[in-house]
Amino acid sequence: MLKAVLFDMDGVIVDTEPLHRKAYHHMFDDVKITVDEDLYASFTGQSTINICKRLVSYFNIDKAPEDLVSLKRKYYKHFFDNDDLGLIEGVLDRIQDYCSNNVTLVVASSASMQGINQIFERFDLNQYFSSKLSGADLQKSKPHPEIFLKA
Repeated sequence: MLKAVLFDMDGVIVDTEPLHRKAYHHMFDDVKITVDEDLYASFTGQSTINICKRLVSYFNIDKAPEDLVSLKRKYYKHFFDNDDLGLIEGVLDRIQDYCSNNVTLVVASSASMQGINQIFERFDLNQYFSSKLSGADLQKSKPHPEIFLKA
């Protein structure tokens, strides 16, 4: 019998990738770098701070990674507040079905806890999940399994 289910957030519960992409590209423009598709694709699943550390190193950017994180998050918040965003089709039914069958639900995402909380508040998801874990608070980001082992 199924006792618990771990959910990632981006691409599983909600598709925030278009918002992240727009926010990153605005940040890239601000710091005057060009990130090709191959490099951008290599960021998949990583925390924003780890991505920004890579960018600072790769492009010799004269800013702290934390400054890039703040800039990217400013843009993301703007797009989150102003662009259309919905849950992945069918995911709410699946979540509600698991809850009605007493399955423990945990979100384990590379997103920041602030980002997780924004999604959970916007779509009233807190009532369904017993725990939320942000990979941004861990030592190793995906694909390392630390987040899943902690969950």
